Amino acid sequence: MFARLKQKREIKKLTKQYGARIADGAYASGSTLTVVGTTKVPFVLNGEAYQTLVVKEGVKRVYFEKFPNLCTLYVGPDVEYICVSQTFNCPKLENIFVDRANKSFSSEKGVLLDKARKTVLKYPESKPDREFAIPEGVERIEKGAFMFAKFLQKVKLPKSLKRLIGKPFYKCESLKEVSGGESLHWTKFEDTPLANEYLNEKYQALHNDRALYNNDGELKR
Repeated sequence: MFARLKQKREIKKLTKQYGARIADGAYASGSTLTVVGTTKVPFVLNGEAYQTLVVKEGVKRVYFEKFPNLCTLYVGPDVEYICVSQTFNCPKLENIFVDRANKSFSSEKGVLLDKARKTVLKYPESKPDREFAIPEGVERIEKGAFMFAKFLQKVKLPKSLKRLIGKPFYKCESLKEVSGGESLHWTKFEDTPLANEYLNEKYQALHNDRALYNNDGELKR
């Protein structure tokens, strides 16, 4: 009951603020789309018009089928699922920020992590930073997490890192240097400029002994 009253007050506030209600719980102001009180971000809208998406209370699921110009995403406190697979498809996304009250996700300098901060889920494709240090405590980098990152040149991996799922750095065509990560395997970088240069030289001793690795390319413990 109290949650519904809170949502009604929020909707009334947004209506007064934006004056442009375009769908149930969706409001637009210029290039900013704000969504509140629905189960998922409505993708029946013309998402091409928006550069900022603000997900507020009540929204539990977020998809990205029609947001090709999205630059900034604000993840609300109730979001439980975000489409962060290889079909994420936000080529202009620069930052993802997460509400501190969210129980499923967190963010580090605009990069999406799980709440426990042990998994890197998504590095925005157009994030302008040239370098990124993955926080200590992260144990896993998800498949496609850094996929198509246009400007990323240097990555520092934490000592806590245990697994690289699939090819998390697929098509990172600006990547020049990776430091740390004693358990790296060259196949994780075969679609980057590092495949035939930096990694093959730095980890040559490890590459020559395939018995060290399991079928997933992870260093055996």
